[in-house]
Amino acid sequence: MSETLLDEQVPVCPTCGRRTGRPPMGRRIRRARRRRGLTQAQLAERLGISASQVTVWETGYRRPSLKSIYRIAKALDVDVAVLLGID
Repeated sequence: MSETLLDEQVPVCPTCGRRTGRPPMGRRIRRARRRRGLTQAQLAERLGISASQVTVWETGYRRPSLKSIYRIAKALDVDVAVLLGID
């Protein structure tokens, strides 16, 4: 169930150009979902939520709760650490 997302782009500071950390969680969710070949609607159905909630997470307007992160990881068959950006 472990998968790394090493080809993600890390956010860069627009002023100094330094890396600012790991990619946002929404981007990691989207990347894992796409790698599984799922649409937002299909992921939402697996989670029992609306597709608009998946959009809210993936666009970064809101972060999923820890319970939701666990459920997303299970639905996408990835380790929770992947979604949290922990190596």
